[in-house]
Amino acid sequence: MSPARGKSRGKARGPDKRLEERVRQDLATIINYKLNDPRISMVTITKVELLQDNTFGRVFYSAIATDVQRRTLHRALVQARGRIQELLGRTLSTRHTPKLSFFHDPGIEKSVRIGQILRRLEDEREPPPAGEVGAVLDDGDGDGPAGGPRSHGDDE
Repeated sequence: MSPARGKSRGKARGPDKRLEERVRQDLATIINYKLNDPRISMVTITKVELLQDNTFGRVFYSAIATDVQRRTLHRALVQARGRIQELLGRTLSTRHTPKLSFFHDPGIEKSVRIGQILRRLEDEREPPPAGEVGAVLDDGDGDGPAGGPRSHGDDE
C-alpha cells in the first residue's frame, strides 16, 4: 500500500469538530446575551453541524417551552439570523461566516418529561407494608431468599 493511498487528497475534508464546538459556544453567548429580543431567552445550543467548507451551518437548539413559545422562538431566531451571523463573523477567524439554519432539538425536553413521569410514578407507588420487604428478600434462616432452593447439605 503506497503512503498516498487512503489519504483524502483533493477531496473535501470532513467537518472540523473543534470549529463546530467553537461556533456552538459563540452562538450560545450571542443568542442568550447579545440579542435584545424578549422572544429569545433561555436557549440551549445543543449542536452545530458545519457543511460545505463551513459556508453553511445547522444550529440545533432547545428550550423548555410550550409549543406556542417554541414556534415564537423559532420565528425570532430566523428573523435574527442576519444579526446572529454578523456577530458570529466578528468572533471567527475563518474566510466565510456560515449561513445558519435553525432546527429545534427536542432531546432536553424529552429528558425533562421522562424525569417528571418517573417522579410521578415513584410518588404513586405504594410502599410495601412494614416487614414485608425483609420477608421477600430473606426469611432469616441464613440460606438466602425466602423459599429459595436449599443446598444438598440442608436436610434435617
